[in-house]
Amino acid sequence: MKRILIACLFFVIFYLSSLSTSAQAQTSPATESAQIISKVPSAQQNNDFYARAKVIEIVQQGKKELFGTEYPFQVITLRILSGPEEGKEVEVRHGDSYLLKEDQFVRASDVVVLIKSGSGDKALYNVADKYRLPNVAYIALFFLVLVIFFARRKGLGAIIGLGISFVILMSYIVPRIVAGDNPLTVILIGSIGIVTITIFLAHGITKRAGIAYISTLITLLLAGIFAYSFILITRLSGLGSEEAYTLQTGAFGNLNFQGLLLGSIIIGVLGILDDITTSQSAVVDELKKANPQLSIGALYEKGLSVGQEHIASLVNTLILVYAGSAFPVLLAFTVINQYQPLWVTLNSQFIVEEIVRSLVGSVALILAVPITTLLASWYFGKKNRESEITKKSKKKKRVTRQ
Repeated sequence: MKRILIACLFFVIFYLSSLSTSAQAQTSPATESAQIISKVPSAQQNNDFYARAKVIEIVQQGKKELFGTEYPFQVITLRILSGPEEGKEVEVRHGDSYLLKEDQFVRASDVVVLIKSGSGDKALYNVADKYRLPNVAYIALFFLVLVIFFARRKGLGAIIGLGISFVILMSYIVPRIVAGDNPLTVILIGSIGIVTITIFLAHGITKRAGIAYISTLITLLLAGIFAYSFILITRLSGLGSEEAYTLQTGAFGNLNFQGLLLGSIIIGVLGILDDITTSQSAVVDELKKANPQLSIGALYEKGLSVGQEHIASLVNTLILVYAGSAFPVLLAFTVINQYQPLWVTLNSQFIVEEIVRSLVGSVALILAVPITTLLASWYFGKKNRESEITKKSKKKKRVTRQ
């Protein structure tokens, strides 16, 4: 309970400081990005809106010909469940204005996301997607129960830390970047806040957690230096992904995309550092408890041996995670560029961004092991050695008195 209160207090302090920073930014001359954003018309101004809608009836279902190829479509009746037209029934041609696949068909009683564009006789309704949030909530609840059941208090602390991390990300990091602040600075400050809260909240205010915290900050700083160097060496602009390109051509075109790429790499690294620094700190502590006679050098050697196994497994895992997250885009990119030489494909900015992202994460992971092991070995070894010296001096004093 104590660590939860302390973590919440730190979060409040961090959040209030971020609000004050935001207020100062608002009193200063507005940035060009903020001016552009303020000129973007809202959906309500255009009478457009999103709403949940329930499928009442499948009126028609079949295939239509487009450019010599047949594509499936549906004509469905929907009852709007939310928004300004709640209760209204509309007929929608699902797949009429875009290509549809049969696995995207809706069924009676399905709930979908409906988008309305235009007004009056020119109003157009389209099914944007299936409504999935309730099912996602059930899966998330299953995850939360599983974590708390097996990890008990630490699991609860980890979940609270996860929630706070999300709040920091959405209420501080994203708004400040959109407002035109330097992405690297914002993400570094936000990352420090996330690390401070999540480590102590999940693992308690202990010596192990303290060593893991210091090790994480050191490794995070080194990862930032390496990421910055790698981006400069490979001459990346941060516009390798389709999302970044879309932002560049939209209202956020004046964002620092290179800094945004650098910041995203740091956040990705942050996700793996907690695991390895806390586990290495715990390994060294347990080694010392199992054999109090171990010296600092012996602790470091044995702890590093365990860490090397950790590195071997996590590097492979990390590369596969990055490859898996980018796999659909990577596949599409390869198919589109199948007539190009392999080296041209590998030289593309999108591929190089993913390579740099993976390598920075792997470098940070590798460095975290010796850094954490060294700090933990020095602290736990020195502490026990000092206690042994104190015991010996007390014993000598007793012998002298006798």
